[in-house]
Amino acid sequence: FTMGTANAIVTANFDPLQYRIILTSSNTTMGSVSGGGTYDYNTSRSIYATPKSGYKFMQWSDGVTTASRNIRLISDTSLVAEFDYQYYTLTTRVNSVERGTVTSGGSVPYTQIKELVAIPNYGYVFKNWTVSGAGSSLSSTRSNPTLFTMGTENATVTANFDYDKFDITAIAEQPQMGTVSGSGRYNYLSKQYISAEPGARYRFVGWSDGNTENPRSITITQDETYTAIFEQTHAILTVNPSEKNVGTFDGPGLYEVGEKVFLQANPAPYYRFVKWSDGSTQNPR
Repeated sequence: FTMGTANAIVTANFDPLQYRIILTSSNTTMGSVSGGGTYDYNTSRSIYATPKSGYKFMQWSDGVTTASRNIRLISDTSLVAEFDYQYYTLTTRVNSVERGTVTSGGSVPYTQIKELVAIPNYGYVFKNWTVSGAGSSLSSTRSNPTLFTMGTENATVTANFDYDKFDITAIAEQPQMGTVSGSGRYNYLSKQYISAEPGARYRFVGWSDGNTENPRSITITQDETYTAIFEQTHAILTVNPSEKNVGTFDGPGLYEVGEKVFLQANPAPYYRFVKWSDGSTQNPR
């Protein structure tokens, strides 16, 4: 400074130092950061850590767990925002507790895979899976086991079971004596009917398991065969002469089985009765 011929004033002007805020994300797939830059000394700046869907902010590298915070600039500051997977609750269910069980759910991180197994109880079969929850998916809705992938919110997976089917076979012990109906493939625990229809001169006696109901109601629990037993009720008695035109007979006809029948051979003129084909010589008998 060189003094002149009058009083003088000299002003010293100062500018604040500037410092940098350097922000980075531990994993840019999981989240981003904002607020970094160069700022004046002793100013306060806001910084932000923003997780993406399916992830969560854990902490800054200096241990602060607040995602949005203020930084006062007194030196260069470098911070890393640390992110991790967000965990969601997987709930597993069955469409009916009587029909089967399924792998338990639990806490599952975003995008992680969990195997699910459906186990049907006796009399039931696995049908399919249903899933709810944004972003959640299954490798197959009809395969068992299946692979579940967690989405971006709590999810529910239901194992659906259906009735198993069993074969019912209804037959006649002697088909010439009658017919049987009701054979088929039916759902477990369903009620079905089988019936036996005897033919002419026969009657229904019972089923091979001792049951005598006809028609009969059955509850389906396994493959079964039911045999209808018939017996003869009437028989036709036929008498044939040893030669033509040698006589007539009294007694041929339709009779109940076990009924006593009287037969008489009436020889034509110039003939005589000798005997019956079974050796008996009684006449009448």
